Amino acid sequence: MSEVVIKIRKLQDNGSTFRANPETLYLGGIGSAQVDRLRFELPKEWEDCAVTLHVQRMSGALPTPQVLDYENSAPVTKNWTAEKRGLWMLSAIGGDGYRAMTKPARYECYETLETTGEEDIPQSMYEKFVETIRGDAKNARKSAAEAKASEETAAASAGAAADSAAESKDAAQRAKASAEESAVSAEKSAASENAAKKYSESAKDAIANAKKDYSGGYLKTYDLTAVQADWKPLDPARGPYHYSCDIPVEELTDQFSPFAATGLESYAAAVAAGVANAVETRNGALRLFAMRVPTADIDLVLTLFGVGTLSYELTLPVTDWKQMEAPVGPNRYCCDVPVAGCLATLTPLATTGLENFEAATPAGLASVVETYDGFVRFYAVRQPEANIDVILMLLRKEEPVNRPATRTELGLVKIGDGMDVDSGGGISTRAATDEEFEDMMEALFHGR
Repeated sequence: MSEVVIKIRKLQDNGSTFRANPETLYLGGIGSAQVDRLRFELPKEWEDCAVTLHVQRMSGALPTPQVLDYENSAPVTKNWTAEKRGLWMLSAIGGDGYRAMTKPARYECYETLETTGEEDIPQSMYEKFVETIRGDAKNARKSAAEAKASEETAAASAGAAADSAAESKDAAQRAKASAEESAVSAEKSAASENAAKKYSESAKDAIANAKKDYSGGYLKTYDLTAVQADWKPLDPARGPYHYSCDIPVEELTDQFSPFAATGLESYAAAVAAGVANAVETRNGALRLFAMRVPTADIDLVLTLFGVGTLSYELTLPVTDWKQMEAPVGPNRYCCDVPVAGCLATLTPLATTGLENFEAATPAGLASVVETYDGFVRFYAVRQPEANIDVILMLLRKEEPVNRPATRTELGLVKIGDGMDVDSGGGISTRAATDEEFEDMMEALFHGR
């Protein structure tokens, strides 16, 4: 990918004007993408600002703005090249209300022939991760619908059996046989109670064994808001982060593994405030960290993974980074860290430790990591100058335990008629009284 360097300079002419040099960009053919990358040299006034790149095509269309990365650069996408020419500018937003824009400049693309058979850009890891979660949710809804259908079928069968008994010509003999069977059933009930106790112990063993093999997975997703007035000074500070915000989540505990993503509408405010990617779970709350107090509320999506999720606290030694013969994108260095129990089939999620942000950012530590049998590989644009601590989660690509139970598989159950459950989850049954039994027999055979 070719790099185009653009200098942004501040001019004083009865006020401040920010202009780009060069002012006109030539960005290849119409419909091209990822051919050029624009890198901007920004003025000092914009050092702590969130900078976005805006495009207006010749038809007046306004594509979604692009946020410049840590190198103050952005790729030329189809947002630019969909039409022959257009205008562009930069917008800078600071945490103290500062906002500035460059004077709009031009860009041009040369005409090309019509093409067919274009391929879509592959999904990113996070898009695949979200797609997997949605698929799991869809399967759960399908299983619930099937369970409900089975329940309705069973109810219909019970009704048919009652009708058949009512139409029987030999009701008296059936009643006598039923009474004899009730006596036998009473004897079996005592045996069933003993069998239930044995089954309970076996079930406990089965659950314990299942917990040993369960590596966790997707649990639940929340839409949360970090209110601007709830940020408080952090004493002592965690690396460059001097402020924290606790968001109440009633059922949250410090045993869950969290993954948080800032909403699109809040991204600029979060970047300007230096909100950390890493979050912490507390009993009843989620804690966020920031370098500065945000100027607005921050919306985010919190995804929780089960208690059994494989989680590691790793250190990337500064001496273990090696330069790769073939760079992966902008990344020229890699570091392999041994991880017991790691498999190539597991999906990794990694975040930088709060205290190591200042070491990870200049090195361009990549957020995407790769799993191999026995180790995890990290990537960076430049070789780090200090050790970097990271938090790693490994997820097994399996369905969560949210299917109805069967005779041979653990799963979810629903309390049916004839059973009671208390607030603590205890299940109990009650034998019918003689009067209730007589009423049931009368209703069954005489249709009362």
